[in-house]
Amino acid sequence: MESASFATLTTHGLAEALTSTALRTLDGPPLLRFLGAQRWFGAKGRSGLRAHFRDRVPVFGSDVPAVIARVQVASDDESTLDYQLPRIHGGHLANVVGATERGFIADAAGDPAFRRRLLQAVRDAETFADGELRWVAERYGGELPPIGADSRLVGGEQSNTSIAYADRAIVKLYRRLTPGLNPEAEIARFLRAQEFPYVPALLGEIRLEERNSEPTTLGVVQEFAASLDDGWSYVRGLLRDLLRSRRSSTAGSRALLDDCRRLGQITGMLHAALSRPAGDEAFAPQPVSSEDLAEWRNALHRQVDAAAELLQAELTAGRLDTVVAPAARVVVDRARSLGDRASRFLEATSGDAGARIRHHGDYHLGQVLRKANGDFVILDFEGEPARPLPERRRRHSPLRDVAGMLRSFSYAAALTAKEDLVGESAARVEGTAVELGAPLRTAFLEGYFSAAPASPILPAEKSTREGLLRVFEVEKAFYELVYEINNRPAWVWIPLSAIQTLSW
Repeated sequence: MESASFATLTTHGLAEALTSTALRTLDGPPLLRFLGAQRWFGAKGRSGLRAHFRDRVPVFGSDVPAVIARVQVASDDESTLDYQLPRIHGGHLANVVGATERGFIADAAGDPAFRRRLLQAVRDAETFADGELRWVAERYGGELPPIGADSRLVGGEQSNTSIAYADRAIVKLYRRLTPGLNPEAEIARFLRAQEFPYVPALLGEIRLEERNSEPTTLGVVQEFAASLDDGWSYVRGLLRDLLRSRRSSTAGSRALLDDCRRLGQITGMLHAALSRPAGDEAFAPQPVSSEDLAEWRNALHRQVDAAAELLQAELTAGRLDTVVAPAARVVVDRARSLGDRASRFLEATSGDAGARIRHHGDYHLGQVLRKANGDFVILDFEGEPARPLPERRRRHSPLRDVAGMLRSFSYAAALTAKEDLVGESAARVEGTAVELGAPLRTAFLEGYFSAAPASPILPAEKSTREGLLRVFEVEKAFYELVYEINNRPAWVWIPLSAIQTLSW
């Protein structure tokens, strides 16, 4: 599928197109053009972007001509990011013109032959090398589908590419690469040893290894978790049904609250499992120290200040919708005082702040699946991909995960109310959102505290637990405000509404 809109490589034969020399002729604008069109590319919007092929490993031999390539992207802020190219949905990187044949270079994840060969390499724990660079597949056990199993790309992901095989196994290929222990693989191995049943079983791992450097996780292979839907879609669907029927006290409402309670219970069981060190120092709980509390205060102030400054800039430039501008001015005026009150709470908390444990790190309804039997499966323990790897592996209060899920319930309720009350006043929409979301949050917390680890992992005092939850919700709401301004301006009203209602 040759196209004039792509760069063209001229070679003696198609096989030469995947050599390092040939690939590097695509450095710069051709490679940036390709990357900029990918949903998983995280450097969009940065200035002065430069991209080049860093290295590559030929894989699979003559069966399926392919390489796993690392691309390095630099920007004017002097940061660099590494990405893996093994393209979701159509399109390609470059045309190739050989002496007697033509072709193109594409992201191989879209090729069924590549996906079959990838599964075989995992099944057989194969290794491929180019000099001191090695591509290694490791098998951890469990049952993999047959090599000829149908495969498909799983849509909807922003930062990774997932391939499902016969709805029995799933391979997640990380696009942004960082050397070091990957928290998703690390936590999956730990929970597998704990026999924790509410995460997909880890079946294998794919790594890039090189001399004098930590291994880089390229992907993980997990059991496919069959489900009715992801938690976000499931909860949103039930909330829509309840609003349309206007029978909020029906069996449908009770069923939804039971589900929220069960999700809370499973979340508490997760934190209980992660708080058991089991001889692994990387998972040993650590008491929250005065230094930790000071760090949390500083992080809170940075987040509040950044959000307030950005919001003020949007107001000054007149870029905010006139409907949300009044709320934005209120938030700008009270941001500092709200941050100060949260900070004073942390400053006054000592001796009963619980412990820091390994946790999910990016916990919301989109990270869980609702199964037909009423249980939930928790996914994606890699943390927020934009954050540095050491930060994603850092211990934190388990209540940080809880706050993330509470905010997710509030988002689901807010968007459902907005859809149902088209043309109604902002006050009516926000009031309905609170009315919808409050019972879900309460049910989740009931389930969570029925199964969560007790003191000293969680603070013994109820008032301290509630205060910490508010602190983490405040921080999360200001984070959401920055995100929505930069990515989804139509949703800015949701964190604005939350910030106005969060208080001590």
